[in-house]
Amino acid sequence: AQPEVQRQRQEARQADDLVAREPAELLREAGVAVQFGRIGLANELLERAATELLTRSTIAGTEGNPVQGGAVGRISAARAALARNDRAAARAEIDRALEALRRR
Repeated sequence: AQPEVQRQRQEARQADDLVAREPAELLREAGVAVQFGRIGLANELLERAATELLTRSTIAGTEGNPVQGGAVGRISAARAALARNDRAAARAEIDRALEALRRR
């Protein structure tokens, strides 16, 4: 496999080793990973947090509507910041995602 794919697999295994499973826990772990420059791991944890939020039950008839705001929107913004290598913006968006979860 290519080095990038190997690195992604390693980061996924590291994420598997964490006990965090709830979106808020995953977001907190992602924030720590960003703080320590572990961008790949942070991205993996953000993906998992978004997946957890998106696979929860929804109101009948709204399942076809994309989720764009709230915590999911902030997670997307955090991932975009990571792609730009803007760790400060990523941390800020993770904090906003956590705040959005607290308001639910």
